[in-house]
Amino acid sequence: MQRQRFATLLAAVAVAASLTACEDPGGDQAAPTSPPPSLQPSDSPSQEPTDEPSEKPAEKPTDEPTDGSDDKPGDGPGAQPGGKVDANAGQTLPLGKTSRLTHRSGDESGVVDVTPKSVVRGKASDLENVRLNGPERELTPYYVTVEYRYVSGDGPRGSALQVATRLRDDRGEQAKLLFNYKDTVKPCVNESFERLTEGQPVTTCRVYLVAKGQTPKVVAHQGDYKIEPVFWRTGY
Repeated sequence: MQRQRFATLLAAVAVAASLTACEDPGGDQAAPTSPPPSLQPSDSPSQEPTDEPSEKPAEKPTDEPTDGSDDKPGDGPGAQPGGKVDANAGQTLPLGKTSRLTHRSGDESGVVDVTPKSVVRGKASDLENVRLNGPERELTPYYVTVEYRYVSGDGPRGSALQVATRLRDDRGEQAKLLFNYKDTVKPCVNESFERLTEGQPVTTCRVYLVAKGQTPKVVAHQGDYKIEPVFWRTGY
């Protein structure tokens, strides 16, 4: 009797199990589980990737040497005010521009910076204390101020250096140079000097007599007759 009841109970359990399987087709699949916290997505948005590198790339090296040959006169590293020697030969520059030039006198040769500063028209009355002949009294005085600075080589003598600077009129003719000393012409005081030396730039004022009806066009300087002079516009 007990065996019959036990068999009946087993049969009932088997029927219940079969009915449960029919109602849940996915009963054999495992229930999904939540991923571990380390794999769960964060609430804060992740940083978007960027195409820009974190560091600035190094500049591409160049194999071409730089010797300053492309620099303008006086512009390169360590360059002097006058630039390259005789680079302005044959050129016309604005007044006040410095030019580095060769000066040759006899067996001596040196390099100087020449800077015409100003060209100013004077009056006939300025020359009252100057010995002039009749025709010279009819000429118009112009005062030319120039700075000379020693660079290298033999320092030029003052007399030779100042003669190398001339004033030309609109015909291209040289104006007459008047050898004035100290304060013989009050508006154009001229200090004479024996020789240009290192570290001692000299500024001179010379008187030039221009023909009546003409105007001075350029200051010209030629320290070596084998090299073309340099010109500076006077502004007249």
